[in-house]
Amino acid sequence: MSDHDPSKWRFRSVGEIKVDTLYDWGVTTIAPHNVAIRIGYAKSQAELDKAHRTGRSPNQIQLSMSPAAAKQFAEQLLRYATALEGSVPPKDRQN
Repeated sequence: MSDHDPSKWRFRSVGEIKVDTLYDWGVTTIAPHNVAIRIGYAKSQAELDKAHRTGRSPNQIQLSMSPAAAKQFAEQLLRYATALEGSVPPKDRQN
């Protein structure tokens, strides 16, 4: 699977990928042999504020995948997070 194929992303404008804010997630197994992931997210600051007040994600998607796909997904997330880790400012200096 390609890491960053621009043709597979939605953009707000040239060079600006359209994203929503991750609020929470969960992982479990489902029959017969799949991994399931739940992604809760907010589409706006108002939705994120409400999620913080209520403890519930305003939007949610649930996906199932093979164990092999789950491992590839996890490896890709870890690779990108590790690469960015040194460039993230300390919490008290973030916007």
